[in-house]
Formats: sequence, C-alpha cells, structure tokens
Amino acid sequence: MPKPDGPDEDDDDPDPLDNPTRDLGRPVRKLAAAVIVRALLDYRRKNRYAREDAAKLLYPRSECTRAHLHLLAQLAGLSPAWLDERLVRTANLPLPIDSGLREM
Repeated sequence: MPKPDGPDEDDDDPDPLDNPTRDLGRPVRKLAAAVIVRALLDYRRKNRYAREDAAKLLYPRSECTRAHLHLLAQLAGLSPAWLDERLVRTANLPLPIDSGLREM
C-alpha cells in the first residue's frame, strides 16, 4: 500500500518564507500620511457624514483608538504630540467659505 502524500521532498523551488521582503517603509509612510491628510480635509467639508467619519479618526474617544491614531502619526513620520496639539488648535476653526462646489 502506498504511503499518503506528504511534503514534496523533491521540490527545488525556493521557500517563499525565506525570501527577503522589500523595505515597505516609504510606501507605508506615504499611505499613513495620506490617511491623515484625507481625514483632515474631510473634517473641513460641509458634508456631515464625511465630517463624522473624519472626527472618529482624528478625535478618538477611547485610548485604544487614540493609540491607533498615534501609531498612524508615527508611521507618517509625525510626532503624535505635535499632531495632538495641531488637532486641538484647529478643532474650532470655522468651515471654509463655500467654494461653489456642491457637496454630495
């Protein structure tokens, strides 16, 4: 009776787990910065839903989500303390004057 199929002993392909991965530092930094910038822009929009979603990210209510925002800031190359200070300073700015673009 033949033995059940086990790991292929004759496989000459390189192990995908042994391959070095490329440095993802720059793309991750750019993505983290883009998320923060998009949230800041959405927070300034007149669209209520966009503002609410952005506020959930920028002004978290729990320590867990605050830690997530701080990690995102660090990945973007920003100081979490600096970001917190800027968010507090800009939280009460008036909305920009209507630019003529209709909000969805």
